[in-house]
Amino acid sequence: MRSYCYFVAILCFAAGVVSAVALGQSGATAPRTYPVTWSPDLKLKSLADIPARLKRRFSAKELDELRAEGWEGIPGESDDIPHTCGELLERSDTSRLGMQCAALRALKTAVPAKRSFVHDLPWTPGLFSLLPMNSAWSNGSLVNLAEAKEPDEAFAAGMEKGLSIREFWPYAKYTLNKFGDLVQDEGSENWTAAYIKYASGDFNGDGLEDILIWATGGMAHTLEHPSNLYLLTRTEPGSGRKLTLIRRLH
Repeated sequence: MRSYCYFVAILCFAAGVVSAVALGQSGATAPRTYPVTWSPDLKLKSLADIPARLKRRFSAKELDELRAEGWEGIPGESDDIPHTCGELLERSDTSRLGMQCAALRALKTAVPAKRSFVHDLPWTPGLFSLLPMNSAWSNGSLVNLAEAKEPDEAFAAGMEKGLSIREFWPYAKYTLNKFGDLVQDEGSENWTAAYIKYASGDFNGDGLEDILIWATGGMAHTLEHPSNLYLLTRTEPGSGRKLTLIRRLH
């Protein structure tokens, strides 16, 4: 009988030790955070590489991309062609390379988020129902609202009503292309708009995870027309809640 009591006592003591250790570990566990992420398009290995990337001179291939998007002159023969991200950003350039530079600049301020209502947001055509009108890429040939004759008036009306992109362009087709970009095809003159997730993280210091979106557009095979870089988030939980535009970064 005495051996049995000793055995039970030892078991109880061991259980207490295990419970205490478990509670201690639970209390010491750091709260979950949401790390800063970025698109492979930015060709960035680490956030620590950003300052050097912003100062680095463009390669011949990158300069060819700039020329293809409207820049004139030949490197070495003209001072009109920017040779670094810093020079592009000074000109508020909206080329593909310019938007990558703007995204890198924004990422310099990003930190891991403490909370997120956008982390598991599915990057599918359904997102157009959540993206606000004021984060849309616009072109006059795409706008056709009966109540507004001018494109600017149409956009202003859509934003005032708080419409989503899907509500503003109800007849547009929404797809996901092979690069993982959300594409909106209006079916007019082969114009297409693309919404590309460039990065995520806390960009404004409020603890919430934000999404950096590049909205661009143009002919369906190029998508190299003027574009914008937007910062969006959602401040409350709920899968059906629209995202909020924090600001346009570029």
